[in-house]
Amino acid sequence: MKRIVLALLLPLALCAAPPASKPPAKTAKPGKAITVPAGATQVKTGLWKHTDKDGQTWYYRESPFGVVKVAEKDMTFKPSAESTTAAAYIKATEDGDNVKFERPSPFGIVRWSKKKAELNNAEAAAWKRAQEETAKAAQGQEN
Repeated sequence: MKRIVLALLLPLALCAAPPASKPPAKTAKPGKAITVPAGATQVKTGLWKHTDKDGQTWYYRESPFGVVKVAEKDMTFKPSAESTTAAAYIKATEDGDNVKFERPSPFGIVRWSKKKAELNNAEAAAWKRAQEETAKAAQGQEN
């Protein structure tokens, strides 16, 4: 019986003990928030480009944590080549009123089909490239 009472009272005694002293919490010093300059030009939604007085070009991008400032030389994202890069990996073939597409992915080849009137920018660019390649091949066989 004494063991049962001791087993019940020991956790209560530990809970009632004063907390260990904690070191004071470090507080971060607030820095100056980055904002998009007044003369910046909007490249696309959430992305601005600005050249400072020293001649260096900066990109300003909205993120969930605020505005991020990145030098142009450090940019891995190239805004102008965005749609053509996506189309470069898409293979397009005609199938009557539809166009069949194939694109490699980490999980294998992705295949889909769309009507010619419903193509998005990347699909239209891939379809145009496929038509040009077919025309070049036809000219090569004629010569």
